[in-house]
Amino acid sequence: MKEEEIKTLRDSVREFAIKELPRDIVLEIDMPKTPFPWGIIKKGGELGYLSMVLPERDGGQELDLEGFSVVLEEFAKGSAGVANIFLVHNVAQIPLMSLTDRRMRDQFLTPLVESMRSDRPKLATIIFPQPDISLKSERDRYIISGRADFVFNARNVDLFTMFIETDGEVRCFAVPTDTEGIVVKEVYALGLRASPMALVEFNNVELIEDNLVATSKEVLEESLIYTNIGVASLALGVAETGYRYALDYAKQRYQAGTEIINHRHIRRMLGDMFVGIETARSVISRACKEGGNGYLSDVARISSADMAMSAATDAVQVHGGYGYMHDTGVEILMRDAEYCQVYPDSTIRRKIDIIAEEAGADKKIYI
Repeated sequence: MKEEEIKTLRDSVREFAIKELPRDIVLEIDMPKTPFPWGIIKKGGELGYLSMVLPERDGGQELDLEGFSVVLEEFAKGSAGVANIFLVHNVAQIPLMSLTDRRMRDQFLTPLVESMRSDRPKLATIIFPQPDISLKSERDRYIISGRADFVFNARNVDLFTMFIETDGEVRCFAVPTDTEGIVVKEVYALGLRASPMALVEFNNVELIEDNLVATSKEVLEESLIYTNIGVASLALGVAETGYRYALDYAKQRYQAGTEIINHRHIRRMLGDMFVGIETARSVISRACKEGGNGYLSDVARISSADMAMSAATDAVQVHGGYGYMHDTGVEILMRDAEYCQVYPDSTIRRKIDIIAEEAGADKKIYI
């Protein structure tokens, strides 16, 4: 996208997020057992945020990685949980875009697109390969068994886009959530509470050939690139909000004869946050411009997530005891930043795997 297009997009999303995600609403949707934020999702769907990655011919915005990143960053400044709803829904549609069979597109993709502007849009979520999932092939059907952890919005979506890796082969299935044998167990999670997480059990779930939507590792890799960039953008938005809250508080909090913005230690923490945010923005921008190829999307996600956790921690510290209070909105940022460090996998584990791949070594850790 051109620079002017990016600016226009950012301004429009920012205006929407400021209006729909004020701090009191964000605090409310972060509380336990709060209803799923359908109202915000509906309004976002009307503006096309549920179809960011889809081609225009399919009713989408056809945003590139940079545009995708900008939308999620601006959403995450208000609520990383709400931003994550749009993130996983859009990524779940990427494998469906590869469908060439019109009948299958009409079955799985068209209902998502046509419902975008309804009161209750049909949503999808992504499930990446997991060790506790098994797949058996029996004649003209497939049988899925096992458990998938860390599945976002599972109780509120209509479709799982599910990658399964067996014997070095990758298959992606479109699985309607009302398929017999699926059991969803909600998990009360640390962060991203507006985008509730669940454990999903697959008890000999039977699928037919029509549920198989992709068989190439390239589709998995593209989905992971968009996920990494998306999570990096969530982390950036979280860090920016933490910095803004901390700076505003430091300018008004009076202690030891002056506002604490005049304390050297406070300025150092704010300076670290500012530098970290701008560094992360540069890394994300480069990854987007180069299509997230190689390890760039991983590096963007790892560096941004770790930076966001540091920034959120410092934001809590600047607020002192108030930083631990839910009403300030700062402790939410720390909890949300932690999820950016573990999804789609741990930043620590991913760094270890990258070095193993770089060295041409076994990923198994011996010591």
